[in-house]
Amino acid sequence: LPPTLLRRLATLPTGELAVLAVRLRERSRALAALLDAVAPARRGQLYDLALADVDTATLVPAVELMEVLPAEVRVREARRVLGLATTREREAEVRTWSAYLAWPDAAAALDAALRSGDADERAHGYPLLVAAARRSRDPQAVAEVIVRLGRLRNEQDPVRAAALTALAKVAPLLTADMAAGLTGLTTDAVDARDASAATTRALSTLAADVLACHIDVPPLCEWALLTIDLVSTG
Repeated sequence: LPPTLLRRLATLPTGELAVLAVRLRERSRALAALLDAVAPARRGQLYDLALADVDTATLVPAVELMEVLPAEVRVREARRVLGLATTREREAEVRTWSAYLAWPDAAAALDAALRSGDADERAHGYPLLVAAARRSRDPQAVAEVIVRLGRLRNEQDPVRAAALTALAKVAPLLTADMAAGLTGLTTDAVDARDASAATTRALSTLAADVLACHIDVPPLCEWALLTIDLVSTG
């Protein structure tokens, strides 16, 4: 649906919108766009109305829907999916859905993946941890993630690149007191012998977004300019 139409539809009462939501439930992207257009406080009810006559016992919501659901409904759906046998029998799926839990639960559930001896598991776990912090919308959660990302100093580049690519999406949640931790991530990545284009691209993207979001926060701006300089000359 066109953005202009979505904005107009969002002004309708939830009960009236539910008729459209039911028709869109087989088109997850369209339903997600509709949910995203309405106020966050209305999204949970509209989502539930869209699925009111559906047997949700084994339903696995699309990722795009999970991203726009309010926290309470997102956590409810994640716990339901985590309870499914088809999810429990696959570790990667357990990690993926655990990342939709509330931040403390998500961080605890993903810790084993970050400490795994399998690089692929770590490369999967770090982005999920960053995404969980982003969904929390809590700068303190992002601060905790940056501390954990200090482990990337001794990581293989594919793991480092995956983590930093995910971090590039959290610029709005960064605060001045995170600048020192970010500087460590930059210098460790640039100094790594196996640094890849994906890693430097992620740092450049985050730096540019920081300048756009925090031009009035000197420590973050200094970090961003330093990062751009190191990446461009590295």
